[in-house]
Amino acid sequence: MANMSRAEVFLYRAPDDLEHSDLDDDISIANMTINVAANFPNESTEATVYIDRVCGSGNFKNAFDGFYTNGERSGQRCVLKQFKTGSVYQDDPYKQQLEIDKKAQSIIDAFNAANTPSEWHSDEVNARNTIPIYPVRLIPSTLWTNNETGAVSVIEPYIEGYRKFNSPTGWVAVDDQFGGPIQALSHFSYHISDGKMLLCDLQGGADANGYTLADPAIASDDPQRLYGASDMGPQCINDFFKLHVCEFYCNPQWLKPEAVIGEVPPIQRGLLPPYDT
Repeated sequence: MANMSRAEVFLYRAPDDLEHSDLDDDISIANMTINVAANFPNESTEATVYIDRVCGSGNFKNAFDGFYTNGERSGQRCVLKQFKTGSVYQDDPYKQQLEIDKKAQSIIDAFNAANTPSEWHSDEVNARNTIPIYPVRLIPSTLWTNNETGAVSVIEPYIEGYRKFNSPTGWVAVDDQFGGPIQALSHFSYHISDGKMLLCDLQGGADANGYTLADPAIASDDPQRLYGASDMGPQCINDFFKLHVCEFYCNPQWLKPEAVIGEVPPIQRGLLPPYDT
């Protein structure tokens, strides 16, 4: 840090009037209404971010390394995500992501509640497969403001072993033996929305307590792409199901696009990896 100039270090402060009440709204998906529980990432209100430390890059945003400087996560690493097009000074460009997070949280809550694979398969299948159930968590996006420039960005806790399980283009990490529950989550989102959307671009990490995801996307079946720039539309949904292999975590009764309905592949087994792999 001794060789770093002052211009390369920026202090970000969470807005004083940050309200969380909208996270408790009811969101209706298909015929099910789920109450979105409060899921705040932390009580920190200040962080230092280094603009020369790019720790990742996605389709639309770059991620920069930093750390919290107060609150319960003081001293812990964080990540700032900023649009590749540059800094923005209003929260409008991020509002779509906040809405996606709310809908994603309702889907994840429903998935965790419905995740009972032993009830979906025959006794013969269950006898051959003893696979533990791991819950899925979502870190919601929170908007922070640079207290020097006024630029608005998203800051979230750093996730160890961060990787993509699938993408908004329909790509699926078919060689990731630990991705079964997350691919099932995407499949479940299509089912519970009655085929109207697919929760995708699922990325994050895992530990002994389950999976932690951040910054998801939604692909809609509407050619107008209802969920912003990351909504790749019906083609993403079709491409996902062309590659998706239903495992133990998928209910055989869940909906699929008619074009890909066919013989169900054999169930594949997998174990959750250590958090740092």
